[in-house]
Amino acid sequence: MGDTNLKGDAKRDALVSRYGEGGFDYVGNDWPDMGIWQSSARAHVVSRSKPLINQVRSHGNLGRLFEDGKPPLSTALFTAMRPHRGRRICLSSFPYWRLTAMVIAQAYFKHYWPS
Repeated sequence: MGDTNLKGDAKRDALVSRYGEGGFDYVGNDWPDMGIWQSSARAHVVSRSKPLINQVRSHGNLGRLFEDGKPPLSTALFTAMRPHRGRRICLSSFPYWRLTAMVIAQAYFKHYWPS
């Protein structure tokens, strides 16, 4: 026991042979679990995927829905862009910009308006 990692139909077959069709509840999180959910008494879903949840709901045995802990895609993309870093980079780089502008201005004035 515990030496085999079953997936998809093999896991469904093992659960049905041990507990019977509809004799168990199953908690899953992805499409390969669909066959197992169809054979379970209650299908509990750990996901935000609307298509996945709707497909499980269509079987008529949807149990509880759980958040998967992942942020929504929009939040993940916004965080990946790191807008909060832009201000810090600009502020920390400002002295260098100012120094560069001063050096360029001095060279310009020395070249075009020599003393």
